[in-house]
Amino acid sequence: MNAEQIGRLPTLVMDALGNEITNGKFAAGDYIGNEPELAEKYEVSRTTIRKVIESLEKRKIVRRIARHGVFLADDYVALKQQANPELVFIRWTDNTLATEISLGIMSSSLSRNFKITLVDVKADQALYLETLKKLPPTVAGVITFPIDCAEAIEEINALIKKGVCVVQVDRLVDGISAPAVTFDNFTGGMLATQHLFSELKLPVFYFGDHNKPESMSKRFQGWRSVMMEHGYIDYAKYIIPGFDGDVPSELNQELFNHSELEIFLKARIGQETAIFAGHDFFALAIYTVAEKLRMKIREDIFVVGFDDLELCKTLSPKLSSIRVPRRQLGVEAVDLLNESIQHVTMRPLRKLLPVELVVRESSRLR
Repeated sequence: MNAEQIGRLPTLVMDALGNEITNGKFAAGDYIGNEPELAEKYEVSRTTIRKVIESLEKRKIVRRIARHGVFLADDYVALKQQANPELVFIRWTDNTLATEISLGIMSSSLSRNFKITLVDVKADQALYLETLKKLPPTVAGVITFPIDCAEAIEEINALIKKGVCVVQVDRLVDGISAPAVTFDNFTGGMLATQHLFSELKLPVFYFGDHNKPESMSKRFQGWRSVMMEHGYIDYAKYIIPGFDGDVPSELNQELFNHSELEIFLKARIGQETAIFAGHDFFALAIYTVAEKLRMKIREDIFVVGFDDLELCKTLSPKLSSIRVPRRQLGVEAVDLLNESIQHVTMRPLRKLLPVELVVRESSRLR
């Protein structure tokens, strides 16, 4: 057995034991076994069994009694018997993406008779942290847009240790070992960039954040992959400067600084320019600045956005974009949360939803 196979042993044992627990082999308080018995049963070392038991203990699925063995926890069984577990969806903001995801979450929860509470933290980090800290003890699961800050990561991990199931939506955050459902942002970035290359035979500039959040980082990586595939190893010089921060919502577009984008586009006057915008709002900024400079979309500038918001159809010319299944992401999040509550596994479950390129006038040659 090689090192990789040995490293996977705790996961394999967890899956096997988890199936027995999930399928009702053990009742509340039942004896599961002691370390030597379980090591012999699953043909692994006591070290491996100890890792599995420690993981189950942290999630309050089992309790270990010194010199007696491991028993199935009473509260774990009670949770599984809940006909309609209490769930909370912590929504970071109420922009179009989050609203559509919310509709999927609410409709799926209601169809399953789950009790679901929506908490809108209005992009307020302090309110987000307060919500995590003050969740009622009756909550069985949480769906959230995770934010990448140390205190939030600590609070979410504390919930997981208490036995609360957590599902991340739209993005992953390093340091949170929880199930997640996201869009295939990397492929979306590739599709947009490859389309512009094929249409224009030009290098493609990138406009958007390339570090955080994770969803935006993946789009950037997809763009970078295609650039390097076409021989642009010096891809960094094709990043439009000046962008830093979260995606601006339609509620605060006036706060978005266009100055560096304007400097960049002014320098491109007289040259055809292809741009992949990491979000439709960034593409909207390109339209706004282009109009100010009297540059024309589809003549001077060719652009593809991301998310396929309603504004794509109202802009002139209509904006090409990467379409994402926003409402379906909400449905899948509830499915994933239910699966996490009902099944015992050492591996956080992950779902990646497919995206598609919608080609409109903004990226086509006349």
